Amino acid sequence: MPFRIEEKILIQDNNTVYLKEFLSLKSAKVLFESRYVQSLYFDNSTLDMFNDSEEGILPRKKIRIRFYPNQNSDFNLETKISSVEGRFKSSKKINKNEFNHLIKYGIFDTRYGACKAKIYVRYFRKYFLIKKTRLTYDSNIQYINSFGKLIGKEINSILEIKTPISEDIDELLSNFPFQRSRFSKYCNGINMMISND
Repeated sequence: MPFRIEEKILIQDNNTVYLKEFLSLKSAKVLFESRYVQSLYFDNSTLDMFNDSEEGILPRKKIRIRFYPNQNSDFNLETKISSVEGRFKSSKKINKNEFNHLIKYGIFDTRYGACKAKIYVRYFRKYFLIKKTRLTYDSNIQYINSFGKLIGKEINSILEIKTPISEDIDELLSNFPFQRSRFSKYCNGINMMISND
């Protein structure tokens, strides 16, 4: 899997008009039909993946199972790795039985050890393409604990920009009306869960 660049931009809900203007200016195309996405994140007992992400340690990873609640589709077991070279993601399709097995018994990772299900993140995603660059716009972001209880919601939305490492992201973001920012749905959800305890 080739490395790629990922940038995240926080979009306040009252500023979405500027995002629409930017997408129009860049002749963005709709890549896929919009849909709800849900991810179940795993971590070890001391939340080392969460802590590594919060501290910006490289290399680091996140392990999750992603699925689409309103569609009859398989589940995707994904590992996202961040390193000095960039980021890449590996993905493996699993079925419902395998999904239930991983919820019950967890996942063993060579770096982080035994990892259990920690938190679900659910959101509504729109997909766009500008030349070779993919953009996803996530709204109505919700955090749900592993027992199915709603923990909290984001008041803002997130634009993610994903492009091959060979592309010039600065050129793409010329005339872009928003600031880039570090943002992790997983970390925000865990922070909400900790603050609610």
